[in-house]
Amino acid sequence: MDSEELRRLAESARASADEARRAADEARRHRDTVLLVAEGLRRSGEEGRAAAERVRRTAAQHFETDTRRAIREEVEISAEIQKSADALEGSGSGRRDRRTKRRR
Repeated sequence: MDSEELRRLAESARASADEARRAADEARRHRDTVLLVAEGLRRSGEEGRAAAERVRRTAAQHFETDTRRAIREEVEISAEIQKSADALEGSGSGRRDRRTKRRR
């Protein structure tokens, strides 16, 4: 091999090394981009899960509040019905209604 051929081989090796460095730099940039996107997706997923949990808890609280309100209303209605029944029982035992007397 003569010096000219060695020089061409050395130049070719340098060009290949430069090309390999550029490819490695580009691969690192792509890797960094993928890592950033993956981190963004992970963060977005966490936020989505947190939002879903907040919605679930809010819905559960509304359900519990509505259920408690309905139970309280039922208890109040039941108490009113019982008062009415007690009042009717109390008024009916001491005297009779005029219409009741006429029919008999």
